[in-house]
Amino acid sequence: MSKSWKYALALFFITLAIYIPSLNNGFIWDDNVIIDHQIHTLRDARTFFFPVRTQESTPAYYRPAVGLSLVLDYSLHYKNPRGYHLTNILINLLNVLLVFLLSLNLFELMEVRHRHLLSFMAALLFALHPLHVESVSWIAGRTDLVVAFFSLLAFLSYVLFRKEKNISVLLAGFVFYFFALLSKENGIGLLLLFPLFDLLVLRKKLYKTLLPFVFFLLITASYFYLRYRAGCLVAPPGAGEEPTLFSKAITLIYAFGFYLRKLVYPLPLSMFIDEVPHELYIGLLPLLYLFILAISLMKRGRAAFLLLWILLTLGPSLLIAISRLASSPLAERYLYLPSVGFALLVPYSLYRIGRPIKKEVLLLYLLVPYLLWFAIETLDRQRVWKDDLSLWADAVKKAPRSALPHNEYGMALRERGLIEDAEREFLTALTSNSRESKSWKAYAATNLALIYMDRDEYDAAEKYLREALEFYPNYPIALYDLGLLYLIRAKNEGENGEPNRALLIKAGKTLKRAVRADPNFIRAHLMLGEAYYLYGKPEKAKEHLEKVIELDPKSPEAQDAVKLLSKIETAGESRDEKVD
Repeated sequence: MSKSWKYALALFFITLAIYIPSLNNGFIWDDNVIIDHQIHTLRDARTFFFPVRTQESTPAYYRPAVGLSLVLDYSLHYKNPRGYHLTNILINLLNVLLVFLLSLNLFELMEVRHRHLLSFMAALLFALHPLHVESVSWIAGRTDLVVAFFSLLAFLSYVLFRKEKNISVLLAGFVFYFFALLSKENGIGLLLLFPLFDLLVLRKKLYKTLLPFVFFLLITASYFYLRYRAGCLVAPPGAGEEPTLFSKAITLIYAFGFYLRKLVYPLPLSMFIDEVPHELYIGLLPLLYLFILAISLMKRGRAAFLLLWILLTLGPSLLIAISRLASSPLAERYLYLPSVGFALLVPYSLYRIGRPIKKEVLLLYLLVPYLLWFAIETLDRQRVWKDDLSLWADAVKKAPRSALPHNEYGMALRERGLIEDAEREFLTALTSNSRESKSWKAYAATNLALIYMDRDEYDAAEKYLREALEFYPNYPIALYDLGLLYLIRAKNEGENGEPNRALLIKAGKTLKRAVRADPNFIRAHLMLGEAYYLYGKPEKAKEHLEKVIELDPKSPEAQDAVKLLSKIETAGESRDEKVD
């Protein structure tokens, strides 16, 4: 067996062993939104490329390749989280092996001795990095796995094209690059990495890099055209006062410094980072990075290419820190693809330091304690991602002033039957003075309303649902819960076995608003169908009940819809017999 195969097998088994615990994780946070709402919007090729926008969608995100992978999982595993986690583990495993292959080829072109050992160390550093747990152990974090998979394939294809002059490999690279763009926005960083590889690693003349670059540029233009057609070019306006240009520049510097520090020293790990830290040393790290990059560029050092990999693949994610596109300005998962550059840079730097004194291998083995520490942290971190309760308990400790973690922790507590603790967390979220979007307070108010509905305290529940709609007027879940509240009251407050007509009308109007806000909201369609049935409009009821079955034939809601449709048909037959 060749040396490459031995190292590859070792990486396979180490990576598999380190992430096997994630198979026991459940659906967490956004996973349920994806499974219950977004997957049902992806019905054919058109909806993959031009997705139906709902209230749960993020307008600036365009990721059809990730959507395809989730739909395939849904068709195979339905709502069994183990299958989705297995897919994440396998994609991550492939990425580790691709990092190894890319390292082998890059270090060969860099004329590095001991390239198999260096490549193994680079891939192992990538495999064990604790920052990757968020991407691997969280199903919704798959975007970073998929964009890295296609980016690594695209770049490896380009490297092999330069080595072997095989045009078919370059064509494959074009396809992989297009899929990288369709996976996540930071795939666009490759556009500049292709010519930079030619200039800095192969040391070609600029004009010799232009022809492939033109084709990559055309692919990028096609991608932006698709984004435009899908309505994903413009980001939604953020809440609150718009920061000044100077303030944004300072935030970007500190955000980049934060990510550089996280690559080297990832602790403390947190899934919700509510603000960009402004410590002095974090602000100085980008200056140190630029200083090292400038020296490397002046010496035409190949380390400059690896340094630029980090910056260029992180660039789109850095913009989130100033654009308010996501629920938090920073996230550990954004470092998944940039960490490829870090993973190659560390062993390569140790090799360059040790080469003059012929101690390069000895210096490489100094990485072993670092790697062992990474392995321990990675295994330990997966326990936090086991379920919502453990995840949000950890997040609340690390972001105590933010509404979102308290709200999500309250939901996890409520599911466990710890109602008083859940109520405390929702109230904390609702009264939080954090700078987050008002939508998070809407979520907290809605969850408080559910607690009061369970206690049959309908006036208090209605008060909080109306408060939620003041924060977020078209929030589908608040509209659904308010419509459901009216429907329950209509049944309870009727006379002579008939529902209260006034409350039934209010239920129908509110549920129609929920369906308009999210046309694929299965439970809203089901309750609206029941409201129409009780009001005596069977044809309208059938329209919404059939929509439930169309959206998800396997769901419990679909079974309820079938039962209600059967009652409608039976009632219709009875009326026909009376007429006859």
